[in-house]
Amino acid sequence: MDDTLVLKLEFIIIYFVLPAVLLITNAKYLIFLMLFLVSTYAYFILKKDKEFNFKSLLCKIHWKELLILNVIFAVNIYLYTLILHTDLLFSLPRKNLTLLILIIIFYPIISVAPQEFIYRVFFCQRYEKIFGKNYFYMILINTIVFSYGHIVFHNFTAILFTAIASPIFLIIYLKYSFATCLLLHALSGLLVFIFGLGKFFI
Repeated sequence: MDDTLVLKLEFIIIYFVLPAVLLITNAKYLIFLMLFLVSTYAYFILKKDKEFNFKSLLCKIHWKELLILNVIFAVNIYLYTLILHTDLLFSLPRKNLTLLILIIIFYPIISVAPQEFIYRVFFCQRYEKIFGKNYFYMILINTIVFSYGHIVFHNFTAILFTAIASPIFLIIYLKYSFATCLLLHALSGLLVFIFGLGKFFI
């Protein structure tokens, strides 16, 4: 079978079929298991890739860009919550501070890290043969699959937020570093929970 065809089939299964299975079964408890399994698969695939060096993921963090983008995210998430979901504003820290602390500790590890590895690192390295050097096309497809992957939460807000964030995350990954992208996703995600919109992502 042609290598490109294999890559396309793999791509469809990972980024379209698996989220559809989670959506149909409505098995949210399987989301983290699926992220773990796919990221593990991605790890072993990239480990065999002689053109990929895992040390590249340890590049420095660009703090200035990270700070600016998180301020922009914070303002917009706050306004979105204030205008459309006023009753939810700061609901989690007010009602369940213990849960928020647990989310702050575990969310970056069990959710953000595997997502970024699958949707940014593996996506770019593994499927470069499909996209070539057409970065606009790559960003567009990445936005589609990342937002589509959040259909498992059965709400518009999750899809909207990820559709806006995805191109930003990918550009940060490509232009700066994986570490910067990872922290940006983690911090902006935590802002979602702090401002009260976490119900749309669980």
